[in-house]
Amino acid sequence: MEAVAEMAMEVEMTKEYFLLMAKAAEAAERYEEMVYFMKKVVRITEEGGNEDRALNKEKRRLLSIAYKKSANTLRASWRGVKSVVDPVRKATIESEIISICSEFLELLDTHFLLAYNLVKEDVMSYMLQGEFRRYLAEINPDHHGRFTAACEAHHSYEIATNVAKAAGTNISESTIRTIATNFSKLKTEFIEPEASRKALRDSIAELNKVEREGHKDCDRRMDVLEENFKKWRLNSSLDDDVSMFDVSMVDEARPLSDDG
Repeated sequence: MEAVAEMAMEVEMTKEYFLLMAKAAEAAERYEEMVYFMKKVVRITEEGGNEDRALNKEKRRLLSIAYKKSANTLRASWRGVKSVVDPVRKATIESEIISICSEFLELLDTHFLLAYNLVKEDVMSYMLQGEFRRYLAEINPDHHGRFTAACEAHHSYEIATNVAKAAGTNISESTIRTIATNFSKLKTEFIEPEASRKALRDSIAELNKVEREGHKDCDRRMDVLEENFKKWRLNSSLDDDVSMFDVSMVDEARPLSDDG
């Protein structure tokens, strides 16, 4: 990262340059660097005049991708070191997860939530808020702190769900399915196993009401939900091992984009 920063110092420090570098980092799947460049974009934007301080849709999209991918990479590492019982490395990764989640939650409050009077983006923003709060709950070793973080995530998912329902056809089916899937996952892991069972039944019933053509993504998410629920039933006393669930497919909530 220091080498990247030194290289950046040699050229003109403009938003356009850092946006270009962020897109290059995305293409190369170097998400830590993508976060670095997008933070530079945010800082320069915040220092601009009144008309320049807002982050447009493309910048918000890049920010959400950078932080989401970086967080998921760290979470995968955390699950890996947790399985081999490496407390030092585990604590280091937990600190990094807390840092990146806290940063993005602050960005959501400042630049995303209720900032542009766009219902679709508000729904996605509250869903992302729920996601990052859930990540903090995952790694919290304290039972009370874990439950508190999960309740905060529950609140965010609930808002996203209610706004999406109120918006009706303005919100895509795939977005509604993503919220329902991740909301159910939160309940399964942390709060209400029985509520998760009901959410699964309701989601299947609702899916049966729509045409199957064009909903392969929804089917895929429902398959993951069903598999996760089967695993939960095999372990009737829900423990703290979040790795017992397949998060690789469910957890990839779409970042902000034109299609929701």
